[in-house]
Amino acid sequence: MEKKWIIVLIIVFVVIAVLGTVFVLFSNRQQDSNKQSEINALINTFPASKQVEVPKTDSVTVPAQQGQQVEIKNPYENAVRVIDSHNVVLTEKPAYQILYFHYPDGESFLISILNPDLENTRQTAESELISKLGISKEQACNLNVSVSVSKDASVKAAGQNYGLSFCPDGKPFPK
Repeated sequence: MEKKWIIVLIIVFVVIAVLGTVFVLFSNRQQDSNKQSEINALINTFPASKQVEVPKTDSVTVPAQQGQQVEIKNPYENAVRVIDSHNVVLTEKPAYQILYFHYPDGESFLISILNPDLENTRQTAESELISKLGISKEQACNLNVSVSVSKDASVKAAGQNYGLSFCPDGKPFPK
C-alpha cells in the first residue's frame, strides 16, 4: 500500500514539473511576441525615409563643414554591423560605440562613451575613428562628429555633445 502512494506522488510530481515547464516556455514566447509587436508598432509610427544608396567602393566622399568634402574609407565596408542603409555601427565595444549616419540631408558620426573613465575612453575612441576612416585629425575636425556620454558612464557628463577633443570646438568633460 505504501509503495502505491510513493508511485502516485512521483507521477503527480512529474506531471506538475512537465506542466510547469510547458507553461514557462509558452509564456516566454508570448512575451517575445508582445515585444516584437511593440517594436513593429514603433517602427511603423515613423514615416519611411528615402533610401540611401550604399556605396560599393573602397572610399567615399562625405560632406564636411564650410562646403568642403573629405574622402574616407567606406564605412559600410569597415562596419561591425550595418543596421540599414542609413545607420552603421563602425565599432561596438564595452567602453564605447562609434556609429555612422547617412541620410539624404547629411552624414554624421557619433562616438558614445559608455565607460566612466571618460578621458581615456574618449582618446581611444577618437583614435579608432580616425583609423577606421583613414583620415587625419584635421580632416576629422571638418566632419560632423558628436561625442556623447551615457548616463551609466557619468550622469554629470551625459546629455551634451563634447565634440572631438583635438578640434577647436571640442569641449572638456566636467570635473
